[in-house]
Amino acid sequence: WNGREAPAMSRKFVRGVVSADGIAWSGLDGCASDRPGFAAEFAVPVAGEVVHFATLVPYTESDLDGLLARLGRSPLARVYNLGSTVEGRALPFFELGRADAPESVFLRARAHPWETGGSWLIEGLVDRLLDGSAASQALLDKVRFCVQPMANRDGVNRGMSRFTVTGMDLNRDWHPAVPHDPVLAPENAVLALWFAEQHRLGRIPRLAIDLHNDDGGNLHFSHPARDAEAFVARQTRFEELLREHTWFTEGHTAAGFHNAGTFGDGLSEQYGINEIGRAHV
Repeated sequence: WNGREAPAMSRKFVRGVVSADGIAWSGLDGCASDRPGFAAEFAVPVAGEVVHFATLVPYTESDLDGLLARLGRSPLARVYNLGSTVEGRALPFFELGRADAPESVFLRARAHPWETGGSWLIEGLVDRLLDGSAASQALLDKVRFCVQPMANRDGVNRGMSRFTVTGMDLNRDWHPAVPHDPVLAPENAVLALWFAEQHRLGRIPRLAIDLHNDDGGNLHFSHPARDAEAFVARQTRFEELLREHTWFTEGHTAAGFHNAGTFGDGLSEQYGINEIGRAHV
């Protein structure tokens, strides 16, 4: 984890997924390994010449293309590109709901390529918001959902884990006084410009959620220097609503938690956004 050995896998139950065709997946339990340098082992069933194994069900560029095509057919969606990755791949972005809705929420998935749960959550969110129900329409009348569905697209294409092809972690270097390098991290540079433009227009999102998938399930609350007490109170209410209306049970980081330079802390300090630094799914 960021260049250090992560002991978490040796302490916790580990589960993976396996598929014979890369389409239908089933769960597979791991067990603690006695081999030096390894935390867990899996007995993978092999029924043919090819077997697919992953920690989470993969979400590929083909899945993303399907989602964007579906959104392109909806009158409730606006799909566009923010810019390009280091290797020239488009960085798609979409909005759902009225363009002039009084509130806005931002979500980002796949800052770390192998954390596919964020992508599946985005798929579920789109399904829910576009289900044609009166409740969904009422929500879209009030809230504009702004979504970056695959931030580290080069990493996803190459099957990488945490970093970009230039070795950057897109959940770092969000310092308000230091701009992102457009050569080393164009993925973050164009997103920072989007936030700056939203701020100029008076349309800055009230809430931003960065979706992740490592071994910890906590909400990572940012703790900005300004309005800290009220900020934490609002985040606590957000957690209460999650517990009331979703499957969420994990909890949140301690009051003293601070991770300078992360996406959450940067947006909180610069724009006062109610930001969940890492929402693990």
